[in-house]
Amino acid sequence: MMAWLNDEHRSKGLDFVVFNGDLIHNEPRLLPQVREYYERLEAPYFVTKGNHDMTTASHWEEVWGYGENHDFEQADCAFLLGTTSNIDGDYLCVNVDWLEERLSHYRNKRHIFAFLHISQRKVTRYGVDCLEASSLLETTSNVAAVFHGHDHDVDGFMYANERAYLFDGHIGGDWGTNYRGYRIVEIDEEGNVGTYQCNPQAFIVNRAEL
Repeated sequence: MMAWLNDEHRSKGLDFVVFNGDLIHNEPRLLPQVREYYERLEAPYFVTKGNHDMTTASHWEEVWGYGENHDFEQADCAFLLGTTSNIDGDYLCVNVDWLEERLSHYRNKRHIFAFLHISQRKVTRYGVDCLEASSLLETTSNVAAVFHGHDHDVDGFMYANERAYLFDGHIGGDWGTNYRGYRIVEIDEEGNVGTYQCNPQAFIVNRAEL
């Protein structure tokens, strides 16, 4: 996967990569080893915490250099990376106070993209119903899309109240889609957002204009 992403970066250019949770399988001691692999990337990268990343908030910050709820901006876009689990691996709602404050903070950005490992709408087998969180995401006009990584056997997209929810399969693990791939998101000069899911050993799986 690191080689495929580096090829993508060299051929087309990647501003950054997001690994959307389940970086390890329950063993906190593996987290620094995962970071060693991610450091092979030639593009910057960010991570979110999944339900199998069963470690403390302090250990998470020690390894990655930022907290379980993190955000950053690039050009006219903002990116929110929130945790939807805890040290016990429970399926949780994102911290709504954090989400609301960050959405307000970036209200003047052209686009906001949210990365939450577990879907906050139970539109898949393993999602959770988080009405406050999904309402915020669906009523904040500049939220362009919400990305989930929890349902490893789902690689498509769904809409709720005109908000796009994107699912990205998996890059490792022993269950999920029958391939290991990644999603590309592109923004053109007019600010239009497009996305497609890649199977690097075969072809593009699906494409959408958001």
